[in-house]
Amino acid sequence: MTATRRSSSRSWSPSPAPHGTTRTSPPCPPDPWPPRSNASPNSTTADSSAAPTASSPTGSTTSPALTFHFTAPAGSEPGGDGEAWLSEISERNGHTITIDRSEDGLPLALVHSAGHHLRLSITEGLVTALSLADAGEDGADLSLMNYSYQDGNLTTVSKPSGATTAFVYDDRRRVTAWVDSNGSRYEYVYDDHNRVVGEGGEAGHVQITLTYTERDPETGHHTTTLTTADGHTTRYLFGPGCRPLAVTDPLGHTTRYTYDPRGNLLTRTDPLGHTTTFSYDEDGRVVRAVRPDGSEFQTVRGRFGLPMEVFSPRT
Repeated sequence: MTATRRSSSRSWSPSPAPHGTTRTSPPCPPDPWPPRSNASPNSTTADSSAAPTASSPTGSTTSPALTFHFTAPAGSEPGGDGEAWLSEISERNGHTITIDRSEDGLPLALVHSAGHHLRLSITEGLVTALSLADAGEDGADLSLMNYSYQDGNLTTVSKPSGATTAFVYDDRRRVTAWVDSNGSRYEYVYDDHNRVVGEGGEAGHVQITLTYTERDPETGHHTTTLTTADGHTTRYLFGPGCRPLAVTDPLGHTTRYTYDPRGNLLTRTDPLGHTTTFSYDEDGRVVRAVRPDGSEFQTVRGRFGLPMEVFSPRT
């Protein structure tokens, strides 16, 4: 079984990573995207040539800290092609999160072994509310969040206090604005490639524009340039995998980066030419860092990848 996380939800980002958009920190609405409730985001896709799971014939996939348990839908043929639903997440200390599902696989609740019971209300495959079971007055469920939609697009996120964030879309289902409970509005403008080329608040306190170059067919390099309302420009050079290779600030100072084939940062060179290097273990965790002055930090990790010893230069 190939543990492939899939989602059919229409997720959106005002700065699409594949095009190398890089943003400063304009105000963003809190948690605007609740999960779409269908089997795909919580399932693995199996093929008949693979084992029943990624690492265990009993239906579990293990990481250093967590084990993910999967259950085949009723009527599935053992070892056949199809989907396996995520049924439980456990960690090495014995704590678990169990996913309760309907017969067709829709998640209905998340139950923690400590007793917390998070209920999901679902309408037409969309999560419309989250509530904590038996946590309200007189043992009633405690409402945590409510979501509403139009044509499948998330339009409002509301808290029990009445605080609501609303989202506005264009005819291509791109978020063009969000409005918070205070009436503050933040807007986005796109180009024909669905990249954000401008964004800002109506009060003008945050206004940025973005421009992009086409990807070089030989090197794969492309640039994104961010300009603030006062004309300050920062230029980002991206390489394959959309990893930043160089960042030039408004004063013309450039910081450069290199990576290993797995995408781990190997070196960072500041505008003065001072380089910091990094080394990793087989799981991609930093085990050594060397500063430009030659001082180095080392980390010895144990069985679960947690630091057991940390060596740093004397100060």
